[in-house]
Amino acid sequence: MPGIDYRQERERALAESLKLHDSRYSQATETGALDRELIATAKAMFDFLVGPAFLSLKIGPVSKQDTGLPVANPLGGNPMQLRDDEQFTATVELTSSRGNPVADRPGDETDNVNWTVEGDAEGVLTLDVSEDSRTATVKAAGPVGSAVLRAEVGELFVTQAVDVVAGDAALMSISTSTPTKQESELPEPTPGEDEDGQPQPTEPPTDEPGFSPQGA
Repeated sequence: MPGIDYRQERERALAESLKLHDSRYSQATETGALDRELIATAKAMFDFLVGPAFLSLKIGPVSKQDTGLPVANPLGGNPMQLRDDEQFTATVELTSSRGNPVADRPGDETDNVNWTVEGDAEGVLTLDVSEDSRTATVKAAGPVGSAVLRAEVGELFVTQAVDVVAGDAALMSISTSTPTKQESELPEPTPGEDEDGQPQPTEPPTDEPGFSPQGA
């Protein structure tokens, strides 16, 4: 992929640096130190003109929402796993095309960070963004699910996938079913015996020969 052409910005930065140091050159007897200062000024102006060239996301420690204390055993992973009672800090680091850190410039909105949460239909994450927009506290909102944290500066952006999972058990409940009759544990009685296993008197069948009902 071809690199970005910054020739115009470089020429402008050098021209502005020359304007700034021009009067000092006319009075200088030795220009070595001044040349180095001229180049340093031009580099600073170039970084200002070009703005951030690289963006990275630093994930801070995971902590408990209620206490703010660090979690001893964060789940981590990629996607990052976050328990439903935890939070973490995410910090955007900006560098120039020459690898120099780009500090926040109050009043200049070109390096402001825009934080969003994508794919969060369940509402699993909330954001608390710092005043300079460089840092966000990312909190699990309660429901479990997946979302993508996105930080954007101009055309630069970085993402971090997050899965919110259930935390440690905090409540316990018992559910009961509708009462039903228990099955009898006693054996079925043998014919001719009662429930206690004792013999029961039997009458001769009515169809046997010589049988006549009593009183006939």
